[in-house]
Amino acid sequence: MSGQLTPRTSRSYIFGPFVFEEASAELRKHGVRVRLHGQPLQILTALIRQPGQVVTREEFQQQLWAGSTFVDFDQGLNAAMNRLRQALGDSADQPRYIETLPRRGYRFVASVQDTDQMVAEVKVALAAGHAQPGRQQPSIAVLPFANLSADKENEYFSDGLAEEIINLLARISGLRVIARTSAFAFKGKHEDIRRIAEAMDVTNILEGSVRRAGNRIRVAAQLIGPPMEAIFGRNAMTGSCRTCSRSRTKSRRRSPPRFG
Repeated sequence: MSGQLTPRTSRSYIFGPFVFEEASAELRKHGVRVRLHGQPLQILTALIRQPGQVVTREEFQQQLWAGSTFVDFDQGLNAAMNRLRQALGDSADQPRYIETLPRRGYRFVASVQDTDQMVAEVKVALAAGHAQPGRQQPSIAVLPFANLSADKENEYFSDGLAEEIINLLARISGLRVIARTSAFAFKGKHEDIRRIAEAMDVTNILEGSVRRAGNRIRVAAQLIGPPMEAIFGRNAMTGSCRTCSRSRTKSRRRSPPRFG
């Protein structure tokens, strides 16, 4: 494994009420930035890039404490992990996000959603749907994703997923994206999609749902466009909350952890 720290990517990760923007090294909870920097931030980056997989103590030592004595490393890692857990509101005894494997290392055990693939597919579908001459400028509203589970934590996850998709779509040139406040005004309301589109004056609506059953999670999404019919749908984001990955990634071999 290389001793150089891997450069950050532009990926965004959603877990519980948190959104972690890797490019800006920023962690937010309900949209409010959480103060996290230095080694705790680098530990989070390494763990969340490979959810469900163990990052060993030796790997942390080589990457973040190279040249330190074992005592300094042991104390440093424990202190950094405590600060990270404090920022997440997590507990070593009853972990919701980071699990300790005694004498081995740590593992990120919460459900993690990477929004990049979904946004890329929505972008392609929007471009295809508005390619004809004379079509008006594309616009979109992302409705709150429905939480189909009883768990309140899943509600935070659902809202965070929709909010992050809004943020990512807003970066696409030529696409008008309705603000979160306006789109979330329709949360819990069972109104006709056409009426919602007319009310917000948009050509497209993205809606979806999140369902958790035991240790499994499924995210479904549907893009509705002119003439207010489904033009894109996906159910691909499924997997175990323990492995926290899409089903298609399960066969991949483990790669060394990368530190931001």
